[in-house]
Amino acid sequence: MSGSAEVDSRIGELGRAQPGYLGRESRIGADGRELTVRYDRDAESISRWQRHPEHLEAQ
Repeated sequence: MSGSAEVDSRIGELGRAQPGYLGRESRIGADGRELTVRYDRDAESISRWQRHPEHLEAQ
C-alpha cells in the first residue's frame, strides 16, 4: 500500500473484522495528532490483534 490513508483504511477494516472487537474512538488534538482508543472483549482479543501480521507491519 502506498499512502498512509490507504494503510489506515486497511488496518481499520482488519481491526473491525477481528473476533472480540467492540469499537473504537478517535480524537484529533489541536496539534493535528490523532489518538485512537480501541475496545475489545477480552485480553485474548487484544493479544490476537497485537500479533496480527498486517497490524504489526503498519506500526
